[in-house]
Amino acid sequence: MLQGGKWGDRQIVSARWISQMSMKQVDSAPAGINATQLDKETADPDWIQGYGYQDWMCRHNAYRADGARGQFIIVMPDQNAVVAMTADTPRMQDELNLVWKYVLPVLDK
Repeated sequence: MLQGGKWGDRQIVSARWISQMSMKQVDSAPAGINATQLDKETADPDWIQGYGYQDWMCRHNAYRADGARGQFIIVMPDQNAVVAMTADTPRMQDELNLVWKYVLPVLDK
């Protein structure tokens, strides 16, 4: 996904599909609540960024695939990086916050 669907010189997945799947297609605010009504400081900010095609949008122009209780694949195009991690936690936002606090600054250097 990071390389626009390419593996080496071969186009494995349509670049157009990668572009569309990694863009917000629908809101992902809790049912019955408009995302603009949420306090973005206290809400789980990565869960209100929207949903693409099988991927959740994140802050920092990233998108991710989620597994149960803290399994993530985070694609970070601006940093040309992918972060994969596993955990067993009920607070998955806390895990993402650690990526933004510690990993993102190192990749932005």
